[in-house]
Amino acid sequence: MEQAEEHCYVCLQGSTEETPFMDPNPCYCRGSTKLHQHCFNQMRETVYKCGMCNKDWRDGKYTRIWDNQYCDNGNKWQETHYSDGKLHGTHTSWDFEGVKVLESNYDNGQNHGPFTWFHRNGTKMSETNFVHNQYHGPRLEWYENGQKKREYNYDNGQIHGLYQEWNEDGTIKLERYYDHGIRRR
Repeated sequence: MEQAEEHCYVCLQGSTEETPFMDPNPCYCRGSTKLHQHCFNQMRETVYKCGMCNKDWRDGKYTRIWDNQYCDNGNKWQETHYSDGKLHGTHTSWDFEGVKVLESNYDNGQNHGPFTWFHRNGTKMSETNFVHNQYHGPRLEWYENGQKKREYNYDNGQIHGLYQEWNEDGTIKLERYYDHGIRRR
């Protein structure tokens, strides 16, 4: 049985002894996981487009300022913004049917700013805030009918202050108080 020839994802050519393949593939596409040494070196030295997905690379980093990915049915799956190869700006995700499920923000690869999940009916499921990858500020959660489910606050990654939960009919279910992550009552 003949073995299938591997192709470099940058130049799309087969392997030879003079140009050994390297692994892993620095590109995020679902193309080949191999690339020639000389193609890898070229990617590190110049702007280069991946031969499989056409993404731009410079110095071995993904350099496009945005990226759209699509489901097999043609609906957008996610839209992501980058700066110097790191997540930067707004990131949005949709489900297979095109319903928005997540909107988040990044600064230099870290969660920073509002982070919002949505129910399938389009209402907010939860909303929280990040400051340099740490929870900070209010966290709110809702039932699918729009009724508030939980509300509490973070201070530098720790629950702080009043924590409240409600039943789906709007009646109070639970109240607690936290002092920088330690439950006080």
